[in-house]
Parts: sequence; structure tokens; C-alpha cells
Amino acid sequence: MATTEQLHGQWWVPDSNGPSRTVPGVLTLSDSTEPRLDLHGDLYDIHELGFRTVHGNSGGRAVSLFETYIDSEKGGFTNGQKYTDQTIKLSGLVIGDSHVNDADELAFTESVIELDYLTYWARGVKIAV
Repeated sequence: MATTEQLHGQWWVPDSNGPSRTVPGVLTLSDSTEPRLDLHGDLYDIHELGFRTVHGNSGGRAVSLFETYIDSEKGGFTNGQKYTDQTIKLSGLVIGDSHVNDADELAFTESVIELDYLTYWARGVKIAV
């Protein structure tokens, strides 16, 4: 069974002055497909070369997307107004309390420790938690 989570929020390309323009969109995370960001607007020009870092806020959480690129773009007119929708692919992301500007600056490690109390008890080790 595939698990999918959708994070609705506002997204922007960070710059030195903070976000100059935000675009609404949905970040879709799934264990069966690559993550993607579907935007209801254009975040950056499809013709710009290179990867971008994208920041967003969703549900009170800061989301940082790394090495993003525009996978597809479509546009048209609705009620006489031009619109553009973009789909952005990414290589990695961090969800937390604050934004991260670059994946190389990440400085945390996650460890999983499994304790077998029966082994400690059998060896006569005194356990203090």
C-alpha cells in the first residue's frame, strides 16, 4: 500500500531580501513516486539553467527543497487572465522549524538505537534510564 502526503502552502525562491514573491502550490510526497511540487503560478523562468533551492511554508512547518528544476509548464487564459502552472521536481528536501539554504550546510544526524533489555538483564548490567 502506497502512502502519500500532500503539503499545501506558499512557495518561493529565497534571496537576500527574503521572499519577493510567493506562489501557492502542493508538494506531493509518496513512497511510490518521486516528490513533486505542483504550482499554481510560475516560480521561476523555465529557461533558467541550473538547479534552484525553493522554500515554502506548509501547516506551520518550514520546507526547503533542493536541486529543483521545472519538469513541465502549461499556461492559458481564464476569464481573460493569463495563467501558468508549473510542476517542479527535486532531489531532496528538509521539513522542520526553519529553512535550510543548501543541502551541504545540513549538520544533523539521525540515529536509531534498539535496546534489548533481556540481554542487559542476562549480563547483570544495571540499567538507568
